[in-house]
Amino acid sequence: MEEPLSKSEQKRKATALRDLGKSLTTLSENELRNFNLSDKISAALKEYHRINSNEARRRHLSFIGRLLRETQTDQIEALLNDMNSTSAEDRYAFHQLEIWRDQLIEDPESLTRYLDEHPGTDSQVLRQLVTKARREAQYDAKTASRALFRYLRDQA
Repeated sequence: MEEPLSKSEQKRKATALRDLGKSLTTLSENELRNFNLSDKISAALKEYHRINSNEARRRHLSFIGRLLRETQTDQIEALLNDMNSTSAEDRYAFHQLEIWRDQLIEDPESLTRYLDEHPGTDSQVLRQLVTKARREAQYDAKTASRALFRYLRDQA
C-alpha cells in the first residue's frame, strides 16, 4: 500500500504546478497550441490575461495549478524546457559570431580571413557594414555593430 504524501510534500507539488501554470501564462496562443492542453486549462489561461487585480491573478494561478493536477505534466514540462533552453552548440555559435564581429571592427586584416573562410559572403555588403561599424565605434554607438552581427548571423 502506498503511503500518503505529507502535507509539506503536497504543498511543494501544488507550488510546482502553480509555477508551471505561471510559465504557461507567459506563452502566446500560438505557442500554447503545441502543448495540447485541455479546453478547461486553455480557457483558464485565457481568463488569466483578462484579470487585472494582482490578488485575483494569484488565486487564478492556484486554480490553474489545480487543473494541472488532473493532467500529465511531464510532457508539458519537457516542451517548456525545450523552448526555454539553448543548447551548448547554439551558445558556442553565438559566441563565435561575437568574436568575428569584434575582430572585423578592430582588425582590418580579419576581413580577408573572414572572406576566405566564408566564400559565399557578399564582400561589398560586408565591407560597408564593417566600415560603418568602425566609424561608429569611435563614438561608442552600437547600431552599425548590431547590423554587422545580424548580417554575420544570417550568413551562418
